[in-house]
Amino acid sequence: MWRKMPRAGLGAVMVFLNLAGFAAIGAADDGAAENAEQVQISNIPAEVTSGVTAYKIYIQLSTGVTAKAGYVAKGEALIKGETSVIIDLKKPDGQPWNDTGFFNFAIVISPETAGTSKDILVHGGEKYFSSKIQHIAWAPGLINLHDILPAQVDEIFDGIIMPDTGIGKK
Repeated sequence: MWRKMPRAGLGAVMVFLNLAGFAAIGAADDGAAENAEQVQISNIPAEVTSGVTAYKIYIQLSTGVTAKAGYVAKGEALIKGETSVIIDLKKPDGQPWNDTGFFNFAIVISPETAGTSKDILVHGGEKYFSSKIQHIAWAPGLINLHDILPAQVDEIFDGIIMPDTGIGKK
């Protein structure tokens, strides 16, 4: 008899990233570490898919590798045609977040209107956060989660894009 397994969402993505054993993107800076409060994401693509403009970007950070761990910080920003944005990080309770250490992260880029997970970009990685504004460049060092964990990308879509009233639904 087959047992139905619960879908783990972002936690499963983080498990895969850790089990895959990929190296941290970027190393800790020399000198004293500062608590990260913001993330600057650069090299943001202008389009999510051919002819569909990128509209909004999201980031979630986690220290755990299971769905139960949840996220420790998240943030979002409108792209407005920019190739780089700075996002304030917030705790799950909405208060400002700051910390230093290794964190798993997932970055989602959405068009203004989305109907399925195929309409968004979802990439992830692991990084040591050690400065007030932590920099993450979109690709080539990030893992395209559509390629390796499509079911979890569906869960990310359902958990991030569907509740966002600022994103139109197809």
